[in-house]
Amino acid sequence: MLIKASLAGCLALGLTCQVAGAATFNIENFDILLRYDGTSISRLIGTLHENPADTFEMNIDQGQYDYDVAEYTHLQIGEIVSFKATISFPVPEPDVTGGLGNGGSASVCEIGRRDCTDVNYTSRRPDSVFIAVGDSAMIDVPLTIGSQTSHYFWGLGMPSIVNNLGTFNYADQHAYFTVVDIIDQPAPIPLPAAALMLPAAIGGFAFFRRRKSA
Repeated sequence: MLIKASLAGCLALGLTCQVAGAATFNIENFDILLRYDGTSISRLIGTLHENPADTFEMNIDQGQYDYDVAEYTHLQIGEIVSFKATISFPVPEPDVTGGLGNGGSASVCEIGRRDCTDVNYTSRRPDSVFIAVGDSAMIDVPLTIGSQTSHYFWGLGMPSIVNNLGTFNYADQHAYFTVVDIIDQPAPIPLPAAALMLPAAIGGFAFFRRRKSA
């Protein structure tokens, strides 16, 4: 119960926290406006329902018709969307390779109405925030207005995409965004673990006492 209350306090306040038996993490909140600039798709292979005997292969550039395969096909080019996230960064960052997770996570993460809380790798760079799901999806969001980034998706080996047009596979795709405004990006507040855990624990005990008396 104490650990749950402490972690809840960290996530709510955006702090540096440490729990016995766990690594130290910086937890930060982000609210950034992005402009969707289109998606490029490499080696799209498809078969249309209207002509199942014919298979085609092509590359798709930004702005071209994407056969509803793009991960952000629900967005219009030029549309302004939000990147809102509460991200946990391991400190220090462990040295891992090959798509392995580094202990990072996100309790809240949304890019253009797309959920991204399934991240398992996070990295806080001086001018950006990097999140990834192994090697299969990753984005490095710049913290500079006017900078462009791409949300990368790896398609090889993934299940086929079946939609109302046909069946498709692709090698990879890049959804491009430009940062247009940074609404909220407060710095994390470092506190000793013991100092952070005390008020959260008191709140947790009070909550469970109220439940018991009720």
